[in-house]
Amino acid sequence: MVITLICNDTISAVCYEKRLRILTYAGLGLNHSLTMAGKTLHFSAHRLFKPESIRYDCRSNQKLRAHKHKMKALIQRVTHAKVEVAGNCIGAIDKGILLLLGVEKTDTFACVDRMLKKILNYRIFSDADGKMNLSLSNTDGGLLIVSQFTLVAQTNKGLRPGFSSGASPEHGQLIYNDFVTKAKGAHCDIACGEFGADMQISLVNDGPVTFMLEIND
Repeated sequence: MVITLICNDTISAVCYEKRLRILTYAGLGLNHSLTMAGKTLHFSAHRLFKPESIRYDCRSNQKLRAHKHKMKALIQRVTHAKVEVAGNCIGAIDKGILLLLGVEKTDTFACVDRMLKKILNYRIFSDADGKMNLSLSNTDGGLLIVSQFTLVAQTNKGLRPGFSSGASPEHGQLIYNDFVTKAKGAHCDIACGEFGADMQISLVNDGPVTFMLEIND
């Protein structure tokens, strides 16, 4: 966990008191380190459950803001889909779900477990009455898993996407591989792309039906 305090000057009794309050509020121990960077004080600590980033501004007495882990997945209901690398098909499914998976730098293995469970049980397939009451697990459809780094881009400002919250290639691949491994253990029809490769995706969206799924750890 990283806790940031912004002070008007060097560390003061007021800021130190606020620091202790934050550590207590966050349920942290007092084992931490202090780094001076101009007028910004960074306090690092570790927490066993639900790591978060907390920022506190001593100058304006702002309230705590916690940023939880958020894994993103865009799912599309398809009649068929395939992924190619250099002209070669490396993964394909018939009826099922095309999953584009975006990994943020704070995503954990716990995020993988929750997201996979949600995708496999998310009801987007029609029953006999034409209502969305069936999930991938109910229909035994295929799941094509493709990593997509651009899914986690910040697009609310400016004309260029920002990727400051995106996972590093090493962490992204670790989380992606864990997702694929667990998916293969939980569902019978799994196909996947190649992490970090230049891929071409072909699909027929059935509906169209598309959902953006997000989970907080």
